Amino acid sequence: MAGRRRLAAAAAAALLCAGAASAVSQKPLRSNGVARGTEIGTLVLLRHGESIWNIAEDERFTGWTDVPLTRRGEFEATAAGKTLQGRNIEIETVHTSLLQRAGRTMELALASVTPNPKS
Repeated sequence: MAGRRRLAAAAAAALLCAGAASAVSQKPLRSNGVARGTEIGTLVLLRHGESIWNIAEDERFTGWTDVPLTRRGEFEATAAGKTLQGRNIEIETVHTSLLQRAGRTMELALASVTPNPKS
Protein backbone atom coordinates (compact mmCIF):
# COMPACT_ATOMS: atom_id res chain seq x y z
CA MET A 1 0.00 0.00 0.00
CA ALA A 2 2.73 2.50 0.92
CA GLY A 3 4.65 1.56 -2.22
CA ARG A 4 1.63 2.32 -4.39
CA ARG A 5 1.17 5.67 -2.73
CA ARG A 6 4.85 6.51 -3.23
CA LEU A 7 4.46 5.59 -6.87
CA ALA A 8 1.40 7.81 -7.14
CA ALA A 9 3.24 10.64 -5.37
CA ALA A 10 5.95 10.55 -8.00
CA ALA A 11 3.51 10.84 -10.80
CA ALA A 12 0.35 11.39 -12.89
CA ALA A 13 -1.09 9.80 -16.19
CA ALA A 14 0.05 12.26 -18.73
CA LEU A 15 2.69 11.46 -21.26
CA LEU A 16 4.92 14.48 -21.66
CA CYS A 17 7.37 14.71 -24.54
CA ALA A 18 10.05 17.35 -24.08
CA GLY A 19 12.46 18.36 -26.86
CA ALA A 20 11.40 15.44 -29.06
CA ALA A 21 13.67 14.88 -32.06
CA SER A 22 12.36 14.39 -35.56
CA ALA A 23 11.53 10.75 -36.24
CA VAL A 24 12.67 10.98 -39.87
CA SER A 25 16.25 11.92 -40.68
CA GLN A 26 18.41 11.68 -43.79
CA LYS A 27 21.63 12.01 -41.74
CA PRO A 28 24.07 9.10 -41.36
CA LEU A 29 23.46 6.98 -38.28
CA ARG A 30 25.85 6.51 -35.37
CA SER A 31 26.55 3.04 -34.03
CA ASN A 32 23.68 3.47 -31.55
CA GLY A 33 21.20 4.04 -34.40
CA VAL A 34 20.79 7.79 -33.80
CA ALA A 35 21.41 10.18 -36.68
CA ARG A 36 24.49 12.39 -36.31
CA GLY A 37 23.51 15.93 -35.41
CA THR A 38 20.08 14.82 -34.19
CA GLU A 39 19.07 16.15 -30.83
CA ILE A 40 17.73 13.45 -28.54
CA GLY A 41 14.65 14.60 -26.66
CA THR A 42 13.46 13.72 -23.20
CA LEU A 43 10.45 11.49 -22.64
CA VAL A 44 8.66 12.07 -19.35
CA LEU A 45 6.04 9.58 -18.19
CA LEU A 46 3.82 10.92 -15.45
CA ARG A 47 1.17 8.84 -13.67
CA HIS A 48 -1.97 10.48 -12.34
CA GLY A 49 -2.02 11.57 -8.73
CA GLU A 50 -3.97 9.80 -6.01
CA SER A 51 -7.62 9.26 -6.93
CA ILE A 52 -10.57 8.72 -4.60
CA TRP A 53 -10.47 4.99 -5.29
CA ASN A 54 -6.76 4.78 -4.36
CA ILE A 55 -7.70 5.60 -0.77
CA ALA A 56 -10.66 3.24 -0.53
CA GLU A 57 -10.22 0.52 2.08
CA ASP A 58 -10.17 -2.18 -0.57
CA GLU A 59 -7.89 -0.10 -2.87
CA ARG A 60 -10.06 -0.63 -5.91
CA PHE A 61 -8.51 -0.76 -9.37
CA THR A 62 -10.12 2.09 -11.29
CA GLY A 63 -9.50 0.92 -14.84
CA TRP A 64 -11.84 2.93 -17.07
CA THR A 65 -13.97 4.15 -14.15
CA ASP A 66 -13.70 7.94 -14.31
CA VAL A 67 -12.97 9.01 -10.72
CA PRO A 68 -11.47 12.36 -9.66
CA LEU A 69 -8.24 13.13 -7.87
CA THR A 70 -8.13 13.69 -4.14
CA ARG A 71 -6.63 16.88 -2.71
CA ARG A 72 -3.46 14.89 -2.18
CA GLY A 73 -3.58 13.81 -5.84
CA GLU A 74 -3.84 17.45 -6.90
CA PHE A 75 -0.88 18.32 -4.68
CA GLU A 76 1.11 15.44 -6.22
CA ALA A 77 0.36 16.67 -9.74
CA THR A 78 1.47 20.20 -8.87
CA ALA A 79 4.63 18.85 -7.24
CA ALA A 80 5.40 16.80 -10.36
CA GLY A 81 5.16 19.96 -12.47
CA LYS A 82 7.47 21.83 -10.11
CA THR A 83 9.96 18.96 -10.33
CA LEU A 84 9.93 19.22 -14.14
CA GLN A 85 10.39 22.98 -13.92
CA GLY A 86 13.25 22.56 -11.44
CA ARG A 87 15.01 20.31 -13.96
CA ASN A 88 14.50 22.88 -16.75
CA ILE A 89 12.44 20.46 -18.84
CA GLU A 90 10.49 22.29 -21.52
CA ILE A 91 7.26 20.57 -22.50
CA GLU A 92 6.55 20.52 -26.23
CA THR A 93 3.89 17.82 -26.59
CA VAL A 94 1.42 16.26 -24.19
CA HIS A 95 -0.63 13.09 -24.63
CA THR A 96 -3.10 12.05 -21.96
CA SER A 97 -6.07 9.83 -21.31
CA LEU A 98 -9.55 11.36 -21.53
CA LEU A 99 -10.26 10.33 -17.93
CA GLN A 100 -10.69 13.25 -15.53
CA ARG A 101 -7.91 12.15 -13.16
CA ALA A 102 -5.40 12.16 -16.04
CA GLY A 103 -6.64 15.44 -17.50
CA ARG A 104 -6.61 17.20 -14.13
CA THR A 105 -3.13 15.89 -13.41
CA MET A 106 -1.95 17.25 -16.75
CA GLU A 107 -3.56 20.65 -16.11
CA LEU A 108 -1.96 21.02 -12.68
CA ALA A 109 1.46 19.75 -13.75
CA LEU A 110 1.58 22.05 -16.79
CA ALA A 111 0.35 25.03 -14.75
CA SER A 112 3.35 24.48 -12.47
CA VAL A 113 5.77 24.32 -15.42
CA THR A 114 4.37 26.97 -17.75
CA PRO A 115 4.81 30.61 -16.75
CA ASN A 116 1.55 32.53 -16.42
CA PRO A 117 1.40 35.00 -19.37
CA LYS A 118 -0.47 37.55 -17.20
CA SER A 119 2.43 37.78 -14.71
